[in-house]
Amino acid sequence: YVIRNAKHDELFRFALAPGTAGLSDVRQLALTRPDDTAVPFGDRPIVRAARDGVPAREPEVHVRRPDGTELILAVEAVPVPGPDGRPGGVASVVTDLTDLRRAEADLRDREEQTRFALTAAGMIAWAWDPATDRVTRSGSLHAWLGLPPDVPLDTWADAYRHIHPDDLPRLLAARPAGLAAGGDFRNEFRFVRADGGVIWVSS
Repeated sequence: YVIRNAKHDELFRFALAPGTAGLSDVRQLALTRPDDTAVPFGDRPIVRAARDGVPAREPEVHVRRPDGTELILAVEAVPVPGPDGRPGGVASVVTDLTDLRRAEADLRDREEQTRFALTAAGMIAWAWDPATDRVTRSGSLHAWLGLPPDVPLDTWADAYRHIHPDDLPRLLAARPAGLAAGGDFRNEFRFVRADGGVIWVSS
């Protein structure tokens, strides 16, 4: 038998008498890993810990509750020694990851929608870390410049090599003032493409 707390019943929505659940009740929960492979009952952490006498863990499993809804959980189990020193039971901790995974999926969807909108508008959003000179972009500057993807463009120092030589001194002179002011920094300049063409950029 499995002794469980009220949070367990609330999480799994068991309609059972408080305090105890038979193994048959636990078996009814279908568990799958993120790759959609089923977790056989004998491979579940609580069973492995009881059988092997060592801690067992599933970092992420999808659980179908009796009412048909789904949970995403991390499950850990450790054997508890009995009076004779041999495993006498198992303690298990279940962490609900459902809201976290849904929030991550929503964030990925919003980021993809933003990238799509920026691409459709011919724009790239970027962020620059002055301490490391690293630049993070929403789209590919390589495509704009007609460069192969292995050409380094991860820093402003990399990008400077592709800015029109007539515009680069002005940009380099304006950057310290923009950083000191701490407000918006706007400028227009030209990039030189790999084929020799020029594109104007407002940033």
